[in-house]
Amino acid sequence: MTTPNPSRQKAARRELDRVFENDANTWAIHYACESLFNRTDDSSPRITAIAVRNLRSGQCNSFSLHHTAEIRGLTKEEIPTNYGEIELQMLTEYFEWLRNNQGVNYLHWNMRNAIYGFQAIEHRFRVLSGNAEMPYTVADNIKTNLASLLINIYGSRYTDDPRMTTILPKNNIRLPGFLNGPEEVSAFHNQNLIAVHTSCVRKVEAICTIANLAHDRTLKTNTTWWQMHGYRTTVVARWILNHPWLSALGTIATIVSAIAAAICN
Repeated sequence: MTTPNPSRQKAARRELDRVFENDANTWAIHYACESLFNRTDDSSPRITAIAVRNLRSGQCNSFSLHHTAEIRGLTKEEIPTNYGEIELQMLTEYFEWLRNNQGVNYLHWNMRNAIYGFQAIEHRFRVLSGNAEMPYTVADNIKTNLASLLINIYGSRYTDDPRMTTILPKNNIRLPGFLNGPEEVSAFHNQNLIAVHTSCVRKVEAICTIANLAHDRTLKTNTTWWQMHGYRTTVVARWILNHPWLSALGTIATIVSAIAAAICN
């Protein structure tokens, strides 16, 4: 899909409106992890940081290898040999937060499968804990994928890939510490866990900011007005009829034509 489909666009607008009708009870969520590809073993990617941010208040809670290691009093040299225990403690705290905040909704960016998503985080917990029972599982009906909504509203070419990264400068959004995916992976491998944590927090802020602009109909994209309305001439005609200045000009033109016709007759 390159240009918006009218029916999907309308449904996506309704869904975004519904999210903001309940913004006090909606949290943006994002997480960072090891590289999903080009891995040297068959293990699932380690979760390195998770952040949740309230859509209305901006209150943010985060869970990271950095904070967990610091609380445990581990030195930078001791962290790599204790990654498993650190990650498990971080995920345990994350799931405890989920359980204590049941009934809320989650706004995310493509966290939709076992490769990258809620299921991937759950899988890591099962692997590290050896426990098949989850402390809490986020139901699908309280998840909203902002990335999909934007494609349905603006079309698939509304910005370049990677979309979250490129849409920010287009809208003059500056988030110091924001890293793209490869930069986050590099920061982790260089044991710069603070940078990974900071970037994850910035990304939930980005999700909230982008969602607000889209909801307000002020998000700047590559999609033209003509493309947004599906090249429909009926929309153009309706816009002309509803535009006060153009309507006035049309009325004047009609009157002038009538007078000219009367004079000629």
